[in-house]
Amino acid sequence: MQKEHRKIRNLAASSAAQPAREATQRLQALPADERHGLLVELITDDDVVVREFAAYAVQNEETGLPGLVAALLERAAQPALEPLGLASILFALEPFFTSDSASAAELRERFAELLARASKSSNDDLRYQAYAALEASGESGDAYVESLLELLSEHDSDLQIIAAQGLARLKIERAREPLRAALTGPTELRVHIGLALITLGEPNLREEIESWMRDGAQRFTALVAFGDHGDPAAIPMLLKTAKAWLGEPLHKVAAARSAAVLGSEEGRALLLEMSRSKRPEVSGFALQSMSAMGWPQLDRQLRHALEAKDHPAAEVIVDLVAERRAADAREVLEQALKHKREPVRDAATEALEKFDRG
Repeated sequence: MQKEHRKIRNLAASSAAQPAREATQRLQALPADERHGLLVELITDDDVVVREFAAYAVQNEETGLPGLVAALLERAAQPALEPLGLASILFALEPFFTSDSASAAELRERFAELLARASKSSNDDLRYQAYAALEASGESGDAYVESLLELLSEHDSDLQIIAAQGLARLKIERAREPLRAALTGPTELRVHIGLALITLGEPNLREEIESWMRDGAQRFTALVAFGDHGDPAAIPMLLKTAKAWLGEPLHKVAAARSAAVLGSEEGRALLLEMSRSKRPEVSGFALQSMSAMGWPQLDRQLRHALEAKDHPAAEVIVDLVAERRAADAREVLEQALKHKREPVRDAATEALEKFDRG
């Protein structure tokens, strides 16, 4: 059986789709106890691709999940575990503890202890994963707020960004001064810091906003962030960007998406128009944005787009159909298996596998 385990591990280490699918099929063919034992081993592998494979496999597991979670928590508690292996376990377990699904009080307590330990690690990647899980869980205690304020002075911009997002979510007014101090950082960081300040009601950021829009390298980040953290006052600027004749196509989609998120009907109309673009990156991003927004009647639009056989973003549509799990999703995916383009057929095969795993 060790030979089969090595085979699965080697297939999982490939970044190509076909070996990864075979690794998943072989993994699912194992008895549950054996499969769980292998996942606990693979999730701390030296290869990041293998760790990611195992983490997603844990998230898709349904059989004996509490036992698997307990085994992963036990592995995570071992002092010799490498930080990146622990980060993979945190990533895998986050949905189990932040969703509405039931989890035993004892397991939840052990996970909270694990997050507390990881959040104090000297490894930035591990700390970031811990804070991502804490944010997803809606953490709001006084000690957590103090730790977010401390993170703003960190050297790692990802940690500063998640701190700014957390402080904005919690509406911590006394965070304004340390947030203003962080506005001297790199442009990407300033985008998130500035939008956190906007959320807290900061009125004097017009010059800063205009500087974000002039920075080509960070413009996309800024446009998306406006929808996530901005306010309706940004809608005119977003619409102007979305309608710019010579604008970068993905920037235009990002602007239309953010305007729509902020309540603009014109933004919604532009986003719908962009979803019909012949450019796959444009129509694909527009459709993904519409799905994330809970766009009404999108399932019917996705089905019609696949039936037309010539939609440029058909592969993206297949993934969205599987993710959204509408009543006729299986039927739509099975029809996509007959699509004239091989990449779409391959995407449909993989999507059906994910769909069946739930």
